[in-house]
Amino acid sequence: MKRLLLQTIFITVIFYSNAQTVTDIDNNVYNTVTIGTQVWMAENLKTTKFNDGTSIPLVIMFTEWNNLTTPAYCWHNNDELNYKDKYGALYNWYTVNTCKICPSGWHVPTDADWTTLTTYLGGANVAGGKMKGTDFWQSPNTGATNESGFAARPGACRLDDFSLLGSSGYWWSSSEFDKNNAWFRLLSYNSGGVLSSINGKTAGFSVRCIKDNNTSMTNSFNSGEMIFYPNPATDRLYLKNNNYANTIIMIFDLQDRQVLSKQLDSNPIDISNLGKGIYIAKLVGSGNVLVNKFIKE
Repeated sequence: MKRLLLQTIFITVIFYSNAQTVTDIDNNVYNTVTIGTQVWMAENLKTTKFNDGTSIPLVIMFTEWNNLTTPAYCWHNNDELNYKDKYGALYNWYTVNTCKICPSGWHVPTDADWTTLTTYLGGANVAGGKMKGTDFWQSPNTGATNESGFAARPGACRLDDFSLLGSSGYWWSSSEFDKNNAWFRLLSYNSGGVLSSINGKTAGFSVRCIKDNNTSMTNSFNSGEMIFYPNPATDRLYLKNNNYANTIIMIFDLQDRQVLSKQLDSNPIDISNLGKGIYIAKLVGSGNVLVNKFIKE
């Protein structure tokens, strides 16, 4: 497993409100919560069917699970009775990648969706505490306030075995890293932060769904869409849209250290002094924040 990313801080005032419930194809009813511009399920997904009514294969044996390249789900310890309602199901990433696991009008969050959430909650170093519920976690449950209403529970994961129940929660993103890996988020009992990293697609992680038609889905910034090119880049980074008057660009490395900050008054952006690696670029202006990743080669 490669540890890749902790995000940063821009907004520290938090408002959230409970929204209406949403029902999946199995007639499971979920509480939802509005956090900033996003509407999230406030519970882990537990459907056993895709939203077109077809069944997701239930896979019990580890030898079969670990060799899959197709969708599957399971319950912690293969015990639906004791774990379904409390923690939801565990899904491999091939299930996520079908784009049919969430109810109609909802989707598995992209890596950018997760970043929008943690940025709104004050940055990845503190957002975990604001996302964690105050029950079910092992002590000390560092920083847990659940002031966001996200109500995260430590539903553990399925890797070579079932592990870490009560101490950790793992949630998939729909964003692929490479042929074998995808992005996920991790919350832990002994940290108030949120870890962003990658893992093999065969892992069994929890899923939260986010409602469509929010600003993080469109990656909008004022009237334009920010797309870096080329990506990967070498010495120059271009923005597709040049309409960023009165905007600041900030670039952070994977250790959450700011490596560049300047008024965005020219295109391209000179990144020749940056080392090779993955970076987070944030555009800040007119009360808006937009976050994108890029690779420097």
